Amino acid sequence: MSSYRRIFKKKLKETDELVTKTSGLLLYIRKNSKSIIFIALISLISVSTWAGFMLYKGKLNERINKDIYEIKKASEKLQEIPQEKIGNLVKIKGKYFSKNTYLNLYLGHFYYKNKKYEDALAEYKKILEIKNNSLIRESALVGLGYCYEALGKYEDAISIFQDAIKGNSPLNKEEIYISLGRLYEESGKYKSAMEKYQFIIENFPNNTNIEAIKEKVRKFKNITI
Repeated sequence: MSSYRRIFKKKLKETDELVTKTSGLLLYIRKNSKSIIFIALISLISVSTWAGFMLYKGKLNERINKDIYEIKKASEKLQEIPQEKIGNLVKIKGKYFSKNTYLNLYLGHFYYKNKKYEDALAEYKKILEIKNNSLIRESALVGLGYCYEALGKYEDAISIFQDAIKGNSPLNKEEIYISLGRLYEESGKYKSAMEKYQFIIENFPNNTNIEAIKEKVRKFKNITI
């Protein structure tokens, strides 16, 4: 019986403590109701604003992707992309609140096609300043290398392609080695050019220009002996 009384008293004590805490909480809410309502409203506005911003950001991304696709499709057979279309992308970029490397990449490509190499360089360099996936970075490096080559800055182009070749993407590796071979050839560094072309022969035997590449290697062997 004494054991039962101890348990019963313990339960009563716990109940009293719960009632006391609940009463204290209700009293605190009543005293601070204005502050609590204000904080709740601010939180609701903040959440709603963030959700609205993310929705706007998503729709803007869709528009960017759509505009890029339409420009690519419309300009496949054109020697130059209409400046008006590039201008539309630039306007979108000005409205975007965060950095969009996909947009920078294609602006770089479009400027390059229009032979505006300095503008293309600026877009590609912006990508390298931002942490992004390796494929976009490699594509930017390849574009950067082409721009330097077009400007006659072969050493800069070689340096960029050597950086790009460190990437793991098989998508650009063939293109990068061919570019390096071409640049070494244009710079009169025939031994280095031969090494890069030999890599293509051994690793990409189905390249559409493989016979021309083999001929270059045979020629360079005669020069470097």
